[in-house]
Amino acid sequence: MAWWLVRHSRVALPAGMCYGRLEVPLAADFPQAVAWIAQQVPCHADMAYWSSPSLRCRTLAETLAPLRPWQFSSALQELDFGQWEGQRWDDLPTAEACAWGNDFVTTVCPGGESYAQLARRVQQWWTRAMRYSAGGLVICHAGVMRALAAHWQGIALVDSFNQPLPYATVLHYQPQTQQLTWHYPPESWS
Repeated sequence: MAWWLVRHSRVALPAGMCYGRLEVPLAADFPQAVAWIAQQVPCHADMAYWSSPSLRCRTLAETLAPLRPWQFSSALQELDFGQWEGQRWDDLPTAEACAWGNDFVTTVCPGGESYAQLARRVQQWWTRAMRYSAGGLVICHAGVMRALAAHWQGIALVDSFNQPLPYATVLHYQPQTQQLTWHYPPESWS
């Protein structure tokens, strides 16, 4: 079997806002995103169904497959930006923001977590999920998808940001062959 990871659809926030754990509304193109994602992923009874508990992921999960037994795991939440949540990136304290930008993998956001910490919790979730099911659908965030892709490919976390990851991207992973296939939404609305 295989796994499908889906990044939530676009959010209705001004450009340049820092958000990870912050609950934010979905953009008006949500119906188009759901329709496109539904064409990319299967929804079989023998699959596992996982989602981040964030509203933007939960809404997508329950809209995409409303009759499936979704499991919501805090391990699938986006990076915790702590005190930076909801602030404009340009308004963050310069020294702290520069230190994080120079080493976002190991530098902890004030009151939050580092990307390495996110990767550890996501990898622990993956180990448990693999014991539970050989395949599934996971609705999550860019940070989670990048961390898992890095783990599966055996690449450094810092290099995981070389992969473009627009909203509503679908990642298809086949554990038996370790093949990853990225499916990108139409640029007209993503």
